[in-house]
Amino acid sequence: MKGSVRKKGDTWYYRIELGIIDGKRKQKEKGGFKLKKDCESAMNKAIHDYENNFVLPDERLTLDDIMQNYLSYIGEKRKLNTFNRYTDIYKNHIKPVFGGTKAMKVMPEALETFFVGLDYSGSTLRLIYAVINGAYNRAIKLKKLNDNPCKYIDKPTKEKHKTEVLTVGEIQMIFNNLDLNNDSDYLIFLAMNICIELGLRRGELAALQWKHINNINKTITVEDNLIYIKGHTYLNADNLKTPASKRVITVSDDLLTLLEKQRKRQMQNKLRYGQHYIDNIYNDEIQNFIMTWENGKAVHPDYYSQKLKKIINKTGIEKNIRFHDLRHTNATLLIQQKVDFKTLQK
Repeated sequence: MKGSVRKKGDTWYYRIELGIIDGKRKQKEKGGFKLKKDCESAMNKAIHDYENNFVLPDERLTLDDIMQNYLSYIGEKRKLNTFNRYTDIYKNHIKPVFGGTKAMKVMPEALETFFVGLDYSGSTLRLIYAVINGAYNRAIKLKKLNDNPCKYIDKPTKEKHKTEVLTVGEIQMIFNNLDLNNDSDYLIFLAMNICIELGLRRGELAALQWKHINNINKTITVEDNLIYIKGHTYLNADNLKTPASKRVITVSDDLLTLLEKQRKRQMQNKLRYGQHYIDNIYNDEIQNFIMTWENGKAVHPDYYSQKLKKIINKTGIEKNIRFHDLRHTNATLLIQQKVDFKTLQK
């Protein structure tokens, strides 16, 4: 098999002679390489791949074709929120630019230009890259294509979030600024106590139910997640962050006392609201959530992030604290109390 390289403008291209296939002369050409040596290296690899595992790419396939196949594939493999995120990334960012382009005609240089023109965070850029890369790798695996232009460009870098945690003094400052007779303030007080002690994620907190509390053993079982996707909340036990996220955690007497106060508060509110008290129905069943407003409605997962940000600003703490950082605060406090690493991991 023969190949050659040539320069067009500021970039290098290579061409490979594939021979006569179905009575027609076939060639493969690829460009967009900034350096001649990179072009030659890619050409040699392409020749090797053709000679050892020949795949004639389907020239009819558009990027939209391979993307729809990929999204259909991951819809069966990934969590619901991940699938929806990938679908939105393609629809909003990739399809308007490359959707109708022949998949094998998308050049590395075009992808580089595309990413340079996107004004998004590093994590979003990496996700866009992952979706494109995944679609091409899936097509190659199915022997529909034989190359992936993502291989020839730099993967977008992810900016590092500076994790900040609250000190015991700052936590107390926040609590001192809360009016516990106010429903909104009381719920963030309860949420912070639970998450700082147990290190829960906000979806896990929102999904906690009374059936998860074992007062005899003094434990809480974490096995559900309340997630928010496209205007709807879902209760999904299969959508925990990792397999290890399903766990049983020992609870302090102080937290059990606080939870019992919340249980009594709910019972009083239920009597007060009567028939107007809201039942939270998920998966065709009434779910007895711990975190509810006084009218019985479950607290939305996004509430915790929004409320914590307001309270921190009001308190005057000059730290960029996300609700998720309460997990890091939990870990830091445990380390300060000389909890061993294995226990901390669990």
